[in-house]
Amino acid sequence: MEAAQDTATTLAVNAYKSGGNLGTWSLMLGASSSGTFTDRVGTLKQISNNQQRDLAAYSAAKGVFDTEQRRLSDTRAAQSQQKIELETRRKKIEGDIARLDALQTKAEAAAAAAAAAKAKPKTTTTAATPGKPPAVSGSAGKAVNYAWAQLGKRYVWGTAGPNTFDCSGLTMMAWKAAGVSLPHNAAQQYQQVRHISRSQLAPGDLVFYNGLGHVGIYIGNNQIIHAPNSRTVVKVAPIDIDSLYGYGRPA
Repeated sequence: MEAAQDTATTLAVNAYKSGGNLGTWSLMLGASSSGTFTDRVGTLKQISNNQQRDLAAYSAAKGVFDTEQRRLSDTRAAQSQQKIELETRRKKIEGDIARLDALQTKAEAAAAAAAAAKAKPKTTTTAATPGKPPAVSGSAGKAVNYAWAQLGKRYVWGTAGPNTFDCSGLTMMAWKAAGVSLPHNAAQQYQQVRHISRSQLAPGDLVFYNGLGHVGIYIGNNQIIHAPNSRTVVKVAPIDIDSLYGYGRPA
């Protein structure tokens, strides 16, 4: 487009300098013979055709340029609008996640408070000194005692003690203290234990949740010990704290 524009500008300047039609008449009148006149007329026609071609090329190039410029402008405007919409959606999603986290924390705190009120402990205990575990005998008692001793320790995914646990790491190590080997995975633990009904639950049994995405150890009185998530610690919670999947008894 710029090259075509330069050519058109040159034509305009030359036309101005030559005086337009006066220059053309002078060229024609200066012919010394009819043959020379005919040659000059042919030359003028060829020059005119070339000029028209150059001007047409400039017009076409300018049209393409203007069309592409409008398309680019429209594309930039659309991209700017998309960025605004994506940023708005990102902020909304982050806000929704924050609200869900706050609701879950609130629900867990309420459930724990309800469980504590129902249990009515005789003495006040802390996470560092949780008091005495439920009286359970045999291998199940060893598993419950181990889980009880971990109360207040932080949750870290993929760990199994001694200072941090995830859910299946806690149940695995609890039953390891009782001499029973379990895999470090809630779904695999469910496949290995003997499945029982809720009415058969006894301390030491495992309780599975969320489509085998979570597991805790039952301690009686409709309570479990579990390692919930990275926002909290190993704790006692009501058995119905989440969507129940099934129950199992390690052999």
